[in-house]
Amino acid sequence: MLIRGDDSAINLPSTLTEEEKWYFDLHGYLILRQVITPDEVLQMLSLGFNWLEHPAQAAPPLRVTVKEYGGVINPLPYGDRIFERTSLNEKVLRVVMGLMWNRPRLFNCALVQEKKDPSLVGKKKKLHRDTSGFDFPDGFRNPHNDYQAGNGQIYSNFVNSAITLVDVPKENGFTCIPGTHKSEISFPADLDIDSHPWA
Repeated sequence: MLIRGDDSAINLPSTLTEEEKWYFDLHGYLILRQVITPDEVLQMLSLGFNWLEHPAQAAPPLRVTVKEYGGVINPLPYGDRIFERTSLNEKVLRVVMGLMWNRPRLFNCALVQEKKDPSLVGKKKKLHRDTSGFDFPDGFRNPHNDYQAGNGQIYSNFVNSAITLVDVPKENGFTCIPGTHKSEISFPADLDIDSHPWA
């Protein structure tokens, strides 16, 4: 017998529309546009560029890793209130809550800068599948990256939400392979973004 308390998130109505549920179940992603204002974008870019150019000015607990062709700032919500507000963005959080049965958890939040590396021209960038820090042996499914659908509901306990602060050049940007959120087959080692028409 399944016992649910009055505060059970399972009993709450989904924050997703039926169209969003259908689309996510089919493809494994949703695209939201204009979730932050142009002024917020400029403020975040100014802070991010400053920290990447002057890592010592980033107050703890921020960690700034600068590379020749980019950098990473982590954990971002502690850097400035604007990043904290962005991690709680209502438009994004509505979707995250709908996917996680109204019980979202923030695992990581970073600002990532990537510039074109001339040494990689003509080379293919490998795709990766986030393991949430846990690698499991063959035959095991990572319970931290679970996705299920049934009875008109969907549930995912690992959701990656990304906000792009700059215009992404054509044929660049975030890549995802539709449908892999429900794949029970191991990720092919030779898979790259150009070798298959569906990537």
